Amino acid sequence: MIYLKLLTTSGCSKCDQAKNIIEKVQPDFPDMRLEIINLVEHPELAVKYGIMVSPALIINEKVAFIGGIKEGQLRERLMQEGDQL
Repeated sequence: MIYLKLLTTSGCSKCDQAKNIIEKVQPDFPDMRLEIINLVEHPELAVKYGIMVSPALIINEKVAFIGGIKEGQLRERLMQEGDQL
């Protein structure tokens, strides 16, 4: 299983783009589970992961991307995580 946490803030256009990219690749990774978390509601997660900007993507409890996501890089990272399972 690949667990993703997308850490976002309200009104963040890059957060919306990141969510769209994740949803686009999700069908190719059926073992992927996504949780979208608003950092305003859960500021303790920004501290836990050392996040200063949004969006941030946590994959299997490791910070993978901060400030934006590119589809190709996300696919590559998810394939690496899948190989480690």
